Amino acid sequence: MLDGIYHFLSSPNQYAVLLSVLMALVIAWDMKSYIIPNWIHGVIILAFATGCYFMNIHPVDPIVAALVVLGAGLLIYAVGFMGAGDIKLISALTLWTGLGSATVYLIAHTAIYGGILVIFLWLSRKLIRVFWKRNLPVLLTTGAPVPYGVAIAAAFLSMLWRGMIPALPV
Repeated sequence: MLDGIYHFLSSPNQYAVLLSVLMALVIAWDMKSYIIPNWIHGVIILAFATGCYFMNIHPVDPIVAALVVLGAGLLIYAVGFMGAGDIKLISALTLWTGLGSATVYLIAHTAIYGGILVIFLWLSRKLIRVFWKRNLPVLLTTGAPVPYGVAIAAAFLSMLWRGMIPALPV
């Protein structure tokens, strides 16, 4: 029984599936309510801690990377460019990307996906008013914020599915 649990928790595939489900939840919640529940951040962090133990991941560099991203994120939050949930999300995901090029890739691709999302929402909000006059979802109303957690989750998922997360050689 314990061997089965150990084998389950020491498999990178289990973490990849869990993180994929969490990113799908981030996308759904952020698009619907512009909120990323704190328990999702907690599960990402707890999964990383579990992975450190069962997969022999050395946590020092990833923690340093997450703290650097959190510090920079707090400055971005202070000037109003991103929400607190987005900052917590990218900081927690940085635990998985670690200190190195994977984190730079995550941040760069988050910016690219965020730009695509902004353009898509801008066009959608302009075009939707022509065909749909009332009861618009908040996401499609002019002036509504951009759910940036969608871009963060998409960037992380693209890395995860392509085997670019150093802690998860899937």
